[in-house]
Parts: sequence; C-alpha cells; structure tokens
Amino acid sequence: MKRLLMPLLTASAMLLTTAAHSHELLVGTHDAIYRYHFDSQTGQLDNTPLQVLKSTNPSWLTLDPDRHVVFAVNENGEGRGQVSSFSRDSASGALSLLNQAPSNGDEPTHSSLSTDGRFLFVANYGVKPDPGAASAV
Repeated sequence: MKRLLMPLLTASAMLLTTAAHSHELLVGTHDAIYRYHFDSQTGQLDNTPLQVLKSTNPSWLTLDPDRHVVFAVNENGEGRGQVSSFSRDSASGALSLLNQAPSNGDEPTHSSLSTDGRFLFVANYGVKPDPGAASAV
C-alpha cells in the first residue's frame, strides 16, 4: 500500500461513480493510467488495479460530461507533447485508446473541455513558435 500512496498523492486522479458507494479512481503516472475500485463508504481502495493502460506520462486527466471519453495530456519532452483520448465502456468502465494528437507545445500540463464538450483546451509549459496558435486536437 505504501508504494501506491505516492502516485495517488502526486498523480492526476478523478472519481467515476459506478454505484452509491462504489467508485472508479483513475490515476495517471509516468507510464500508465491505472483504474482502481474505491469504496467511499468504507474508504477501501483496492491494491490491485482493475486496468493498467500504458500511456507516456499522462499527467492530467479530463473526463467528458457524458463520462464516455477520457482525455490525457502526455508530457513527452520538448516538442513531443500530445493528447491521448480513450473511450470508456459504460458497462465495464474499461478504457481503450481512441486517438493521439500533438499538443503543439512542450510539456502539456492541463486540459479542459468547453461547456458544450466540443473543444478540448490544452495548456503547455512551452509553445512552439510555429504555429503557436489554436489547433485541432
């Protein structure tokens, strides 16, 4: 459990409700997105992940309003930042890779969806001088 504590404290995390006290916790680490079961009534967090989805440094996770798509920004080093999207199975909660696209900047650090869910905004630590503007993801 001690090995799990640090990633939980430092990683991007979100709860996905599956029942009244049963939740799924998504944790982004340096090498993957981990999906855990969490019981909010007892505080019990399972030691074994439900799923491990390999992804390079998914440091920020954003869930769409309908809870069908998860977006992860991938901090891959200078000039290699990207955004990954994953579909979420509504019955099982399992994630599967949909797409990856460059973030057009260095080290993407945050993302947010527009209120209508049509656009994903990504903040980078650094921006390429060309194009350095809004781009489709």
